[in-house]
Order: sequence, then structure tokens, then C-alpha cells
Amino acid sequence: MKIQRSNAYSKMTLSVVVIVFIVLILAPFIASDNAIERLTVLFIYIIMAAMWNTLAGFGGLISIGQQLFFGLGAYATIRITNMGVSPFIALLMAACLVGLLSWPISSFMLRLKAGEFAIGMWVLASIGHLLVNLDPLIQGETGISLIALNQYSIENRRQFIYLAALIGMSGLLLGLFYVLRSKAGIAMQAIRDNEEAADSIGVDAEKVKKWFFIFAAFGTALAGAFMASTSFILST
Repeated sequence: MKIQRSNAYSKMTLSVVVIVFIVLILAPFIASDNAIERLTVLFIYIIMAAMWNTLAGFGGLISIGQQLFFGLGAYATIRITNMGVSPFIALLMAACLVGLLSWPISSFMLRLKAGEFAIGMWVLASIGHLLVNLDPLIQGETGISLIALNQYSIENRRQFIYLAALIGMSGLLLGLFYVLRSKAGIAMQAIRDNEEAADSIGVDAEKVKKWFFIFAAFGTALAGAFMASTSFILST
């Protein structure tokens, strides 16, 4: 039996996606500054939507506390740059750090089911919000900008952040596409439909959900890091 994974329609779609990606890569050289800033924010929203869909749409894990990872991504970026690290390196470092942090969080949060998980994530996000506000660097509810970007000209940082957001969004979407076509992706969708049935055929539900949880946390944190840098540009 031959399994066909693509057809003429999917190949045409891939061609269109490649063309759109090339146009977006060239956008900083042909589009206005306002358009570049709006596109950057759009990329961030797409990342957030994709990460939400990773948990809720494909995994059936309804979370109303993903702002925890979004905020920690922004906070970690500011903290890391405050130690003298380049802000563009800090973006990725912050997302990786939050991804690592989500591992122990998943160990106890994924023990909760349905509404318990959703509310539990919201409570955890509220606790995270309170703890971050205790850091003098953040200045409480007043907040702080990613001032480390001042070392670059406005034009350069606008283009750098745009390209970083575009590459980050593309990489996450591509990674999600391949994960969903893998055994883990099929297993996650089986868990979403009926976890007990998936467990009965040998699916390690806890392990699969944990990896999806970490992936979503990493992507959401990266979106938060991008938003922190974008907000600084929009305010200058």
C-alpha cells in the first residue's frame, strides 16, 4: 500500500506559501515603517493563536493562563538584557528559559483535568504576575521598556525585530506542522478525542501532553519576548 502525503493542491499551496514568505522577507525594503510595525504585531498574534491551537485545538487542553508564559517571556528578556546580553540573543534565551521552566510546571498542572486545568493555569498566571511585580527592575504596575534596544538605530531595530518575528513565526508553524504529522501529533489528537481509549492502545498520554505543553510554552514566551521589543519601538 502506497501512502500519498501530497497532491497537486498541496504542492500549489506550498508554492504560494514560499512566494508569500519571500515577499515578506523583502517587505522591509519596500513597505512603510508603519506597515512593518503592524506586520510584526500580526506575526506575534499568529504565534499566540498557533500556540493556543496547539494546546486546545489539537490537545484538548483548555488553558486560560497562557499569559503566564507570554509575560515571563517578556520579563526574562528584560532580565537577561539587563545582564549585558544582546537583546536579540536574549529573545531566544528567554523563550528557551521559559520552555525549561514549563517542564516542572507541566508535571503537576497536567494532573488536573478539564476545567481544573483551565482554572489552575489562570491561578498560576496570577501568581506569576504578582511575583514579577515584586522585582524592583519592573517598577511594579508601571512596567519597563526593553531599553537595551537603544544601542541600535530605530530603523535597524525595526527591521531586525520584524525579521526575527517573521523567522520565529515561520519556524514555529513549520515545527508544528511536522509535529502534528508525526506519531506524537497523532497520539495527541487521539488523547484529545478520548484519553482512556488512547491509553488502552499504548499511548503515553502524560509524556505526549507534556511535550506539547512545553512547545506551546516556548512559542508563547517567544511571542511575549517579541511583544516586549515591539512595544518599545511603537513607543519611541
